[in-house]
Amino acid sequence: MKNLKFIILKKLYSLYLNTLSYVSPRKSAEKALTLFKTPHNKILKPHHIEHLNKAKIREYNTGQYKIPLYRWPGAGKKILLIHGWESNAYRWKPFITKFNESGYDCFAIDAPAHGQSSGKTCTPPDYAMAINAVIEEFDMHIILAHSFGGYSTIYYLSHYTSGKHLEHIILKAPTGNLKNFTQRFFELLELNQKVRDSYISLFEKKYGQPITYYDAERMVQAIDLPCLLIHDENDDVLPVEDSAHIARSWKECEFIRTSGRGHRMNKSETINQINRFLQDLSVRL
Repeated sequence: MKNLKFIILKKLYSLYLNTLSYVSPRKSAEKALTLFKTPHNKILKPHHIEHLNKAKIREYNTGQYKIPLYRWPGAGKKILLIHGWESNAYRWKPFITKFNESGYDCFAIDAPAHGQSSGKTCTPPDYAMAINAVIEEFDMHIILAHSFGGYSTIYYLSHYTSGKHLEHIILKAPTGNLKNFTQRFFELLELNQKVRDSYISLFEKKYGQPITYYDAERMVQAIDLPCLLIHDENDDVLPVEDSAHIARSWKECEFIRTSGRGHRMNKSETINQINRFLQDLSVRL
């Protein structure tokens, strides 16, 4: 049923945006950009809310969004957990259980327009602003981020200077090449060339830079922190080649290719691998 609903919605969006482009290419591009920024899986289940509310310690107001901060305290180093697109802080529960057992002090937020945060749309600059708000108050030592959250973390690190106490970054399957990701969005909706050209023009005018400026492999060149980067060869959401390019451009990056874990990488194999890395890191530091 979910697949059928997705197919129908995709066809409707495709028909609407392509038809509108013959009347107003700019209006069609504006609608497409809004769609690109809009998550569609915000509803939390009751047990998610109960679990998160027990850990909620405060709420940030970034001006545009209200962002909840959750904390599962520990006596050790502080870890900030940054979830991906159409997810929420609850997705980190098995990681937090393991990290708490090892003594780490765990924090997480819901991205703008995700989980219990306010808003309807979310961009990497929006998410980075929320990350910055937390790190300005708490001296985080490690960031662990996934997918869109990984890309937003890269954006944060290359645009903000609040992370003076950060020691290491861990990324799982981050978004890498924004231009290629945008092309996949075009292809998914089967958008015509009018929409595509108008979209790129609108994006570059709105954000003041060519779209390639926002490629992760370019942004990481300005980051001095060491990084552990994990990406699965069987990822059917984001290509592992994106992380390969990031790793080559990052000054100090350990890149691990896995097999058979898919995009989410939330099973015990990955959790234990990252936990061991953190313990080894504590010894080295």
